[in-house]
Parts: sequence; C-alpha cells; structure tokens
Amino acid sequence: MLLAAPVAIFSGVVFGSECVRIGKIPLAIIDFSMAILYVVAWYVAYRKPESTFPCNFSAVSTSFFFYYLFISGGIEGLGILWSLVIPLISFFLTGFHTGGRICSAYLLMTLIAISYDWYSPGVLYHYSYAFLLRFYGVNLLILIISGAYEYHKGKIENALLELLYAAEEDKNRIARSELRYRALFEGTGQGIIVASIENPTILEANPAAHELFGYEMGHLKGVPIRNIHPDELVEKTLELFQKNASSHRSMVSQLPCRKADGTVFYADLFTTVLNIENHPCVVGFFSDVSEKVKAERELINARKAADAANEAKSFFLANMSHEIRTPLNGIIGMTELLSSTSLSDDQKKYAEIIRQSGQNLLALLSDVLDFSKIESGKMAIENLSFDLIAVVKEVCSQMRFKAEKKGLEFATEVYSGCPEKVSGDAIRVRQILINLLDNAIKFTASGNVKLKISSNGMIHGKNNLLFEVIDSGIGIPEEKLPFLFQSFSQLDASTTRLYGGTGLGLSIGSKLAHLMGGDIGVISTFGKGTNFWFSIPFAVEKARSDSTAEPIVEKQTGSVIATAKSSEVKTEQPEETPPQRDNWLVLLGDDNNTNFLVVQAMLTKIGARVDFAENGHEVILALKRKKYDLVLLDLHMPMLDGFETYSLIQRNIREGFSYSVPVVAITADAFAKTRETCFEMGMQDFISKPFNMPDFIATVKKWLPRK
Repeated sequence: MLLAAPVAIFSGVVFGSECVRIGKIPLAIIDFSMAILYVVAWYVAYRKPESTFPCNFSAVSTSFFFYYLFISGGIEGLGILWSLVIPLISFFLTGFHTGGRICSAYLLMTLIAISYDWYSPGVLYHYSYAFLLRFYGVNLLILIISGAYEYHKGKIENALLELLYAAEEDKNRIARSELRYRALFEGTGQGIIVASIENPTILEANPAAHELFGYEMGHLKGVPIRNIHPDELVEKTLELFQKNASSHRSMVSQLPCRKADGTVFYADLFTTVLNIENHPCVVGFFSDVSEKVKAERELINARKAADAANEAKSFFLANMSHEIRTPLNGIIGMTELLSSTSLSDDQKKYAEIIRQSGQNLLALLSDVLDFSKIESGKMAIENLSFDLIAVVKEVCSQMRFKAEKKGLEFATEVYSGCPEKVSGDAIRVRQILINLLDNAIKFTASGNVKLKISSNGMIHGKNNLLFEVIDSGIGIPEEKLPFLFQSFSQLDASTTRLYGGTGLGLSIGSKLAHLMGGDIGVISTFGKGTNFWFSIPFAVEKARSDSTAEPIVEKQTGSVIATAKSSEVKTEQPEETPPQRDNWLVLLGDDNNTNFLVVQAMLTKIGARVDFAENGHEVILALKRKKYDLVLLDLHMPMLDGFETYSLIQRNIREGFSYSVPVVAITADAFAKTRETCFEMGMQDFISKPFNMPDFIATVKKWLPRK
C-alpha cells in the first residue's frame, strides 16, 4: 500500500492535468478526487498498518478509475497501457484472492459497456476487435492463475493446518506421556535409578529409590554407582553394571546393596538400556528382598541342621542296629544249636520261645531301619531278574507254622496270566507279602487266609501284577480305613495290647509299593474279613508255560500251597554239597567271642574246624602261619576293620602268599551300601547277622573246596 498509493496519486495528478488540457473537465475532477482520496488512504495505512481499509479502498478505487478511462477512450494513444495496468495493479494491491474478484468485475463491466455501446464512440472508436481479444485473454489468464493459486493455496493451507494439528496432538501426547511417566516414576513402590553408562553415575532416582537406599530426596543424583554397593563387592558390581549395559534386558537376583548409613540389604534388580538425549543409560528397577534372603538362609540353615540331625539319627540307628544284631546272633544261633540237642519237650518249648522272641526283636529292628531309610530317601529299589513263583513259594513256606498253630485254611491262587520270571526287587516284594500275610494270620481267629495273584493288565509295557491277601478275620471299621497306612497307626490301643506290633508294617509296605511304581489299598467289612491288595508293574523276563485261563488253586490246612499244577511243580534238587571231611579249616575274624562259639558249633556239624582271630592283625598273622580253606571276616573289628583287613589280605596274596583264599563278610551291618561295598572290593559273599543255621551253612558250603 505504501508503494501503490504514491503511484496512484501521481497517476491521478498526471491524468487529471491531461484531461484539463484536452478539455475533459469531468474526468479531470475524477482524477484529482482519486488522488486526494489516495492521499487519505495512504495516511491511514501509515498510521494504522494493521487496517485492511486502505488496501481494499485503493484496489477498488483504482480499478474503477481505470475502468472509467477504458470505457471513455482514455488518453489518446494509451488504451493498450490501461488494459495491462488495471489487472496488474489489482493483483499487486490486493493479492490473488481480491484481485481476481476485481478483475472479474472489471471484465464483466467492460463486456456490458461494449455490448450496450456506452459512451460511444469512445470504446468502439479507440479499441479494435483484435485488441479486445488480447485484453480479455490477458485478464482470463490472470483469472486462471488466480484460481489455481487460490485452489492450491487452500490445499496447502489445509495441509499446513493438518500438520499444525498433528504437531499439536503430538505435543499433547508427549505431554501426557511425560505426565504418566512422571506419575509412574514418582509413585511406584519400586526403586528406580537411571545411571549413565559412559560415566557410572546416577542421573536420576525416584522417591522409592531414595527411601530404599536411605538418602534424602534429590541426594542420589550424581552419586557414583560404586557408592551404593558394599566395598568388598564394588569391582564385581561394576563388572555386572557393564555387562548389563551391553544387554538390552537383564535380571540379577539378591544383589547386595548398601544404604547411606552403610547398612547392607539385598535387592532383585531388573535392568534395561535406553538412549536418553543421545546418551546410553541403564535404568534399574530395585526390589528389596532382604526378608526373603533372610528366610531362605534360615531355611538353608534349618535344612542343614535337619540333615545333620538326620545323619546323626542314621548313624545312631546303624550303630544301634549293629550293636543289637550282634547279641541277637548269639541268642538265635545258640537257641538253634540248643534245639538240635537232646531236650525234653518243655526245654524245646522254652528254646523255641527264646528263638521266636529273638526273631520278633529282629523283625522290629528291621522295620525301624527300613522306616528310617524310607523317610530319609535312602531306600534303594533293585531291578533284578527273579523267579516270582519261587518267591511266592518261599513266602508261603515261612507262613506255614503260624497258620498250622491256629488251624487256619491257607490257600494260594496264581492265575495263568502271571509270568514266571520278572524284573524287580524280590526282597521288597517278599517283605510286603510277609507283612500282609502275617497280619492276616494274626487278626484271623478262625476260617481262612488266601493269597491271590493275578495280572491286572499292561502299563507302559509292563505286566501290572495284583497281589491280594484275603482273610475272614475281625475286619476293620470303615472310619479307620483312611488312617491304616499311616506311620505308627493301628486300630486302637486295645489292638496293640492284644496283638502287639509297632504300626510300621503297613506304612512300610505302602511306601515300598509306591517306590516300585505300584499302589496299595484295602477293602474290609467289620467283623467279616479284610482284603489287602497291592499292585506292582513288572517287566516280564519269562512267561508261564501254561496258557489256561483258569486259576491254579490248591488248598491245605496249615501248609504251603503249590503255585502250579502238579505236573508243572518244580521240585528243587538239593544243592550238591562237598563230602563230609574233618580237615576243612576256617578262619573267623571277629572280636566277639559269642559269635565265635556260634560259628564254631554250626560249622562243626559239617566237619569243619574253626580258628579264632580277634582283630585284623591276627587274621593276617594266622593266614601266614596256616593255609585256610575259607575266611569269615567281621567288618567291625578293632585296630583293623574288615575292609582294611581284606585289602591287606589281597596285597599279601599278591606279594607272598602261596595260595588264594575266599573271603566271606559276616557282619551285623545290614545296610545295602555295606553289602555293595563288599562285593565291589572283591569279597566272595556276604552274611548278615543274626543268621539262622541252615542259611549260614548253605552259604559256607558254596565256598568250601570240593575234593
């Protein structure tokens, strides 16, 4: 406006003077009036540059001024100039938007003037048809440019508005995110620390971190990482910090941390790596787990104490077992020897009572040891091939006397689906069977006891055998059944007083069955009888030869029942024994004189002579003086125990003995580990105290020379 106004004022004065010269006074008045009006508009624009009035006024007035000149013929010879100046002035003064409108109005008014031949002959006289075409062409081109500009200007403005709106939304979203971040950062219960990787220093920490580390608010900022960890762990902590800085996320459990006052606590730490203002940083989330660590350490200490107590208990039981078994061997052995002599009926009765009492005490001791091993998780289950039918016959043979005394009908049913040889733990199967059968006979006053064995299908490729012990005894009340397999549990105190027992038998049987992958249960009707059952899956080594579906059943009062048809019963041939001779020489290494007397008396019956050595040194000296056929070696001797003595025997055999002698361990240590150790060292056999005479003699005969 400031530039266009002077141009318009100058044009008005020039054109007005020209009109006066040629005698067109009305046009001169108009020109001079427009010049004056432009002076006013220029002044307003100068004083109020923000006002749009001067610009719009100038554009409109200039357009009408030049329009008047055009339709009146204008100044002679200058018409073409007006045709170009009018649109240009309009655009320069008002811009595309307003200028386009003024041009449109100017063209329309010109078209009307030409159509109606206003002010003739001015327009038609001075302007040719070709000039008018050029005039309209210029103005139309300007209109097109104006329209295109306005269209694209609108799109650009809309795009800019959208960008501005999006930028504003992003700004608001960032503000909201920062607000949420601050709320979480400040309000969370976890201690959050932001530390620089380049310089291991805390950049920022939330209130929870200040409280956790015992710092006043704002005092953690700028603290080196090493200051918040114990001095003795600083180097490890810094290594851990650098390691965490190299991984996107990491977790550290029970990290030792140090408070401002030096107090050490433990925290679980989760870290993540972020880029903050182009600087790599580690963000750590701390959770105090000091109480958890304390509880875990107390638990570990308690477990260690319990393990120590358990170990002490196991040592005590092992020691007591050895110390009790040793005199029991003398009691049972001497009673058997006494029973083999000429005694009166009363004396035989008394001797049998002594023997049975010793056996009961041995059974009680075995139950306690088994229970202890099971509870401590030290009970080992073997997986060896054994003859199932032979085991069943052996168990039934052991139950013969109790059934005979009470006049009970004892029966065994072995179904044809049962295999002959299986893989498993024969000892533990025998133990469960003996316990269940013994209970059945004990709690049955009259009637019958039956052992039933059948196949209960296949489980994971194994034959699941079902063992049932059925009796017609006193039965068990329904409310007592859930407690029957608990440790030290019997029906009531009267049962214990009447029938005796510790209440461990069924508990041990239950645990053994489960250890072998099986199950155990009971079905009982009070006053009518009981059915105890257990199932164990066995790998089949050899199937039964018969294929009949019917069970093989035999009954006999007070006697063992055969487990196969008469044509299939295997009669065991007596083991070939060496001929009787009186020159077998056996060396017994044992510090207990009673055991020597028992062994001597038993071996005398087969014609063997026994020398006695009280410790390992005497055993070695005796072997150097005489040639022995067999050495019976107690494992718990003074000076040199049985293991040390056996090692010396082997070394001396290699170094100077002219003969090799079989060695059989004989001990009151009944633990399986001891047995395994003996065989691993190379001993020929193992005899556990207390032993009965038939088993003892049979074992000795296996290793005596045959001549």
